[in-house]
Amino acid sequence: EIAAGRGGETNIIVTQPRRISAIGLAERVAAERVEKCGDVVGYSVRLESKQSAKTRLLFCTTGVLLRRLLSDPTLENTTHVVLDEVHERSVDSDLLLLLLRRVIAKNPKIRIVLMSATADADLFDEYFKHPTAVSAVNGVTTTQVHIAGFTHPVREYFLEDVYEMTGYSVGKTGPYAKRKQIKRVKSNADVEAALAEKAAQRKAERVALGLEQNEDDE
Repeated sequence: EIAAGRGGETNIIVTQPRRISAIGLAERVAAERVEKCGDVVGYSVRLESKQSAKTRLLFCTTGVLLRRLLSDPTLENTTHVVLDEVHERSVDSDLLLLLLRRVIAKNPKIRIVLMSATADADLFDEYFKHPTAVSAVNGVTTTQVHIAGFTHPVREYFLEDVYEMTGYSVGKTGPYAKRKQIKRVKSNADVEAALAEKAAQRKAERVALGLEQNEDDE
């Protein structure tokens, strides 16, 4: 829209399944734009709202958009609707998808964007392409965009071991202050080795107590 010279006409609604996500994202995006939340970037959740006449990017919950569709069934002044975490299926989200298909039939200029890391893209693709008596949608064009990524490896450690190896302390006079001298480590490799040793010791203790089976015995 900006490249086409229509940036000033853009009016985007982004839905989130949870209110804390809607608020957090609005505040983050506003901060990245060096703006106050509620100006160009705002949010609207149940019983709380920060938006103005200048708001062009509104983060809201699924329920808020459903209520908006009651009074504005075609979303006439909205250019884009972004449904984030669309794989989190619920009664509200399924109803919203149905109503948005009706919106497309009455307002073909609107753009619907579905976002998810795990959703079946082909399923949603066919849902919006398939003409039905309810939506009367014909000739809808859809595009799938896949962004490559990878899963970061995750390792579990006991919190008290991490405190000890990183030298973290909550303060000398605090109720949770450590009462003994903490040995500092020199590198990440030292931390990894020490934590791995601690994990092995704890596993041996659990095997000895019968709380865990030794892999060699399986």
